[in-house]
Amino acid sequence: MKKRYLLLFVLALMTLLSGCSMPEEELNYDIDKDTAVIIVKSIVDTYDNISDKELDYYVTDGDDLDKSAASGFRAAQTTDHVGAFVSYDTTDGKVEFKNGARGNILCSIICQYENRPVKVTVSFVENKGFEYQKAVIRKQFEQAAAMNGVEVKDVIEYYFGGSGYDLSDEDAFLTRYVMEQYQMFPITPDECEVSPVYSKGELIKKAGINTAIGMGVVFSVLIFIAFIIYLLRFVPVLLGTEKASEKVEKKKAKKADSKTVAKKETPSASQSKVEKKPAAADDNLVNDSQLVAVITAAINAYIDSTSGTRGPVMTDSKDKLVVRSIRRVR
Repeated sequence: MKKRYLLLFVLALMTLLSGCSMPEEELNYDIDKDTAVIIVKSIVDTYDNISDKELDYYVTDGDDLDKSAASGFRAAQTTDHVGAFVSYDTTDGKVEFKNGARGNILCSIICQYENRPVKVTVSFVENKGFEYQKAVIRKQFEQAAAMNGVEVKDVIEYYFGGSGYDLSDEDAFLTRYVMEQYQMFPITPDECEVSPVYSKGELIKKAGINTAIGMGVVFSVLIFIAFIIYLLRFVPVLLGTEKASEKVEKKKAKKADSKTVAKKETPSASQSKVEKKPAAADDNLVNDSQLVAVITAAINAYIDSTSGTRGPVMTDSKDKLVVRSIRRVR
C-alpha cells in the first residue's frame, strides 16, 4: 500500500516539474541579440572554406578570434567532413545566448551543411571603445547646441533629419551612427568554437570504437611484456654463462642438502629429555698423545716448584706424570 502511494507521489511530482519552465538566465550585460547574430554570420562567411595561405596567415599572425575560427572550420571540413555550407538555421530555439566563464556572453547558432549540422559559438565581450566614441560624439553635439543656443535634439535633426535615421531616441541614434560611420560595435567577438553536431547513434558508435581500440592497445602491450619476461630465461645462455637448467638443478640440490643437515643437527624431543651430552670440542685433543704429555708435565712441574710435595694422584701415566684435573676452556 505504501509503495502505491509513493509511486503516485513521484508521478505527480514529475508532472508538476514538466509543467514548470526554467526562468531565462540573466545575461552579464545588455546585448543586442540581432547584432550578435549578424556578427556570428559574418564570421562564418569570413572563415569558412578559406585557402591554405589564408589559414596559415590567420593561424600565424592573427588574433585569438582568427586562430580559433580558421582552425575550427578547417577541422570541420577535413576531420568531420561536414561538406559544403547550405544555410543558417536561426529559427526560434536555435539561437542560444548564455553567460561565459570570463564574464562574457556566448552566442550560438546552427549552420546547415551537406553532411551534418554545425554549431558555431562566438564569445562576445563589451567594447569599451564603442561607449567612449559615443560619448565623444554626444559631447560634440552638446558643444554645437551650446554655441547656437538650442538643444541637442535640434542639432541632430538639423544635420540628420533627412538621412533615414530614427531620431526619436537619442541613444539609439548615437549607437547606430557610431556603428555605421566608425565600423564599431557595442560588443566585440574574441573567440570562436566550431562543433559538428552528431546524433546519439553516431556518438555511441564512436565511443564503442574508441573503447575497442583502447582495450586492444592495452592487451597488446600486456602480451608483449609477458613475451619479454618469458625471453629473460634465455639471457644467461646468450651471454655464455651458466645454463638455466643447471642453475635450477643446483638450487634444488642445495635446498636438499640444507634440509638433510638441519635434520641431523636437530635432536628429537625424547633424546633431549633422556640425556644431555656436552658438546664436543672443536679440536680432538685425546688422540694427540704428545700434546697431553707436555701439558701434564708442565702442570706437574708447576706443582712441585710451589709446594715441594706431590698431591693426590688423580691420573697416572706410564711416564710417571700426574694430572690433577683437566678443565674445558670456553
